[in-house]
Amino acid sequence: MNWDYAKHYASFHPDTPEHWRQMSERLRRWLGPHLPTDRAAPVLDLGCGHGYALAVLRELGFAQIEGIDADAGQAAYAQAHGLPVGHVTDTVAWLAARRQYFGLVLLMDVLEHVPRTAQPDFLLAIASSLRPGGRLIITTPNAAAGLAGYWGYNDYTHHVSFTPASLGFLLSHAGFGRIHCQEIELAPPDWTPRAFVQRFFRAWRRLEYMAEFGRREGRCVPLSLNLLAVAHKD
Repeated sequence: MNWDYAKHYASFHPDTPEHWRQMSERLRRWLGPHLPTDRAAPVLDLGCGHGYALAVLRELGFAQIEGIDADAGQAAYAQAHGLPVGHVTDTVAWLAARRQYFGLVLLMDVLEHVPRTAQPDFLLAIASSLRPGGRLIITTPNAAAGLAGYWGYNDYTHHVSFTPASLGFLLSHAGFGRIHCQEIELAPPDWTPRAFVQRFFRAWRRLEYMAEFGRREGRCVPLSLNLLAVAHKD
């Protein structure tokens, strides 16, 4: 079946200046600490959607950026906003033609859409497209979050959520090293009533993990809705 994914995606990402601003602030907060200092190396945003990350990278001075997306509607949207995006249906073949080319690949909320059996070859293809010393930055749903079930299955095309252990296992078997995984939050820290309620329920969630796994391991389980991982091509 040919999904009209662009329509579904647009229901979460309205085409308004305010939403572009919010996405820019969020991505700067998520990506900023992990971006390479070399702004001249080619960068790929794989599964770029509307191109929010590409716009941020351009603003930050990255000179060679491009995005690809398997959904024609999203690629067309990004192109209409002046972003260098192509519609690619065979991502693995496209990457195979660009061996050791990119210095950075972004995989923002994409891996969970790839069928589990296809994920190893998909990541191997990404690794082959990276230069030695290049890096991959991934964001993906966190299976340990309190709302993991809702967050993971709110999108019908999601196949899997991850923990740091399962994501690290997959990345290491694709040839990546120096893998770092951390929590990321949709909103910046504040003391609004919403944030206070969130902290309250996460404290109970933390106690549950500590009761199940012990204090040491339970304290380390990430509780955010999403995870961010950085993996290097050695």
